[in-house]
Amino acid sequence: MNSSNTPNFPALNSPQRQGNATGSGRNKVALPKGRSLMDWIRLGNSGADLTGVGGRLIRVTPEELAKHNTPEDCWMAINGAVYNISHYCEFHPGGIAEIMRGAGKDGTRLFNEVHRWVNYDSMLKKCLVGKLVTESIFKSPAQYGNLLAPPRAVGTNLSTVNKPQASNTGFGSSLLALPFSRPIIPNRPRYDYYQNESSVKLSIYTRTPGICSEHLVLERPGGNIRITVYLPSNKLYRLHIAPDLKLLLSCKIQSAVSTGKLELEFLKSEKGLKWTQLGKFLPQHDTIQDRADISPMLTNVSESVTTNISSAVTDSISNSTTTATDCQVTETDSGNTNTVAAATEFIQCRISEVLSLTHDTNLYTLNLPEGYHMEVPTGHHLRLKASILGMEIVRSYTPVHLLDSSESKETFNSVLYLIIKIYKDGAFTQHLQSLTVGDTIPVSHHVGAFDMAEASLCSKMLLLAAGTGLTPMIKIILHNVARDKPTHLVCFNKTQSDILWREELDSLASRGSLQVTHVLSKPDSEWAGLTGRINQDMLLQFLSPESKDTTFIAACGPILFSQLCLSYLKKMDCDDKRIHIFQE
Repeated sequence: MNSSNTPNFPALNSPQRQGNATGSGRNKVALPKGRSLMDWIRLGNSGADLTGVGGRLIRVTPEELAKHNTPEDCWMAINGAVYNISHYCEFHPGGIAEIMRGAGKDGTRLFNEVHRWVNYDSMLKKCLVGKLVTESIFKSPAQYGNLLAPPRAVGTNLSTVNKPQASNTGFGSSLLALPFSRPIIPNRPRYDYYQNESSVKLSIYTRTPGICSEHLVLERPGGNIRITVYLPSNKLYRLHIAPDLKLLLSCKIQSAVSTGKLELEFLKSEKGLKWTQLGKFLPQHDTIQDRADISPMLTNVSESVTTNISSAVTDSISNSTTTATDCQVTETDSGNTNTVAAATEFIQCRISEVLSLTHDTNLYTLNLPEGYHMEVPTGHHLRLKASILGMEIVRSYTPVHLLDSSESKETFNSVLYLIIKIYKDGAFTQHLQSLTVGDTIPVSHHVGAFDMAEASLCSKMLLLAAGTGLTPMIKIILHNVARDKPTHLVCFNKTQSDILWREELDSLASRGSLQVTHVLSKPDSEWAGLTGRINQDMLLQFLSPESKDTTFIAACGPILFSQLCLSYLKKMDCDDKRIHIFQE
């Protein structure tokens, strides 16, 4: 699609593009009664034909797609699949006007600008019309070109291509020869390994100063070693190895921030046994990928969907159709090696404790499987996933550290604490409320753009948090308190009973550099503190004209709260580089 003809989705002046310093914002509108997510799930399971084509999968040309561009007859293509979203328009949290920006068009790129985390192939699976086709399925042999691979050079031995140089690893020089040739990438990460009597050490040289243990996720499915290192520029580096002999699940991880070196030490199950080889490579070993390519929410139309739709039309002469059972959309998370299966990005975590913090908010303690390591960076969030009445729902939450506990580093690398507000009409949180200790829930790798090092360049911080918007601020506060950095936390709530961790925050504030202010919008007669909602006059109490150039400001809460914060800060001429708006 030519960029000049690409619709703005959402519009450039849409509220979805405003009030978000992170560039990934979304806005919600007030939906009428009967248009909640649970209502949409019920409609999808009602047996009603939401496709408009009798449940058959058909081929759709761009010309045909363009005919369906009204709210009453609205089709949209996303990643090669065409959906009839006519029934969904009224359920769209961003409003009908926003979703109509992609009506009758291929909205893939535009959809991902705002909704990249949405697993829409599950959300819209009952609306699937068919496959978007852009050319005839018939080609002359000449159009296919040469389908044969070029001949291999005489004498080429694939087993020696790109073979690692012999080194003093203790394993021998013939191990793990790569069976393929890879492009040469400047400053490409590399790895090495060696052993002693009791352990095997794996060293990763990222060649990127600043990389540390919080950029690494270690998984041990079936005793294998799967490592993901998150690099700058939205890249990641993967290692995936099946050890030759058994290793214990425990692992010691060290990092050298100045060079970006990571070292993992695995204990042998049999001490004194000298290994002759490390093991064998598994898919995606020693590869660099774009993070967007592997996000489970970006695989969108899975390989199975594409394959099934394609099989329905490849032998057709006209717009022939097939039944839904012949082209069933599968529920699997599997993808291909280019997009990475969602299972590699979600980890099954066990709920070990649920504590009530307020009348509608709980603290969930989740344990990663034994041997797993994930240290979530400050300001980053996780995605939790659940299948509710056959529809896959994903929600984002920011993990916190406990304020009244001396957690060890080992603990917060394997345990996640999530503060979650339970909504009476919330499909996901009601599901979460139904889970008990011992149940599991899929949790993604961490996601986020907040840079604590950059924020720390300012001499002080102002943190504006509404309700559970407090969660990303907790780690910032602990980081700053440990360094005596002046930090002012302003918490906005309705009533005193809504205030999260009030005693713990006040106790922390009594020790030094942290100042805590509570603001209530619906105070009782006993309240002597600030009242009202966020406004510019109130902000001026916390941020004087003299201090705005030396203060980093972060805000998190409902979208309207975040938009107001950003609007007022702009009017105060605060620099964008010193503002970060988290999305709750």
